[in-house]
Order: sequence, then C-alpha cells, then structure tokens
Amino acid sequence: MTAGAGESLLVVSSGQRIAKALRLHKSALGVKTVPLSISIPWGVNVGVVGLLPYLPLPTKLQTSVLAPMRPEPDESAEDFAHRVHSAMQAELDELTKDRLPVIG
Repeated sequence: MTAGAGESLLVVSSGQRIAKALRLHKSALGVKTVPLSISIPWGVNVGVVGLLPYLPLPTKLQTSVLAPMRPEPDESAEDFAHRVHSAMQAELDELTKDRLPVIG
C-alpha cells in the first residue's frame, strides 16, 4: 500500500452539496460527490480531474508491503477479510501518522 498520493492534487471540496442540489444521486450512476479541485494545467476542475491528465503537486510517497496472510484453518472468509482489512488499516495509519492532516 502507498500513502501520500492523495496529496498530489489540491481538492477544495468534495462537492456533496453540488451533487445533491443537481440530484445526481438519483441518476443511474448514483453520483454522490462532484469534487472541486485545482490542478495544473486545468485550473479549477469540477468533478473531471480524475479523467484528465494533470501535473501532480510534489509529495512524498511512502510504500509498505505487508507479510503474506493466509486464512486460519477454521476461519470464515468474512473473518479473514476483516483481519486483512484491519492489518492494512493499521499499516496505513502507521504510514500517515506524521503527515499533515488533510483539510476538508
């Protein structure tokens, strides 16, 4: 897993109010957010920046690879998935503990 990629784009707002006002959540795609961001070379973007190439802001990426995990003999798939999710979240929390908080 990698931490820090989200800091390469300046997101001003998640755009939840815009999506709700435009009733996009009622559409076939069920869109709940229309992010408002700023990027180079596009300037201010409304919801489309993920579809367009942009120059990322400089950021430090930190990557970690966890040890392989295998299910225990009597462990259900759901319990195994929960254990994997918990291990990944704990590692991500460790990678991001000294980073500046995201505004938003």
